[in-house]
Amino acid sequence: MAIRFSDESESFKSKMEEQVCQIEHFRQSLCKDGRELDSQTAAREWIERYGRQFADIFSR
Repeated sequence: MAIRFSDESESFKSKMEEQVCQIEHFRQSLCKDGRELDSQTAAREWIERYGRQFADIFSR
């Protein structure tokens, strides 16, 4: 299933919202494993690990 936005700004907004959700989920999963990270640190680590993969998914 795919969603296509007619407005590029809505598409970008949706992508950023999804990325924020993914980063927060990542941060919480690390907390469960005993690693306490603030949002900024989690975002940097998530982008390093998954940023390219995430971008590829949203460029289809």
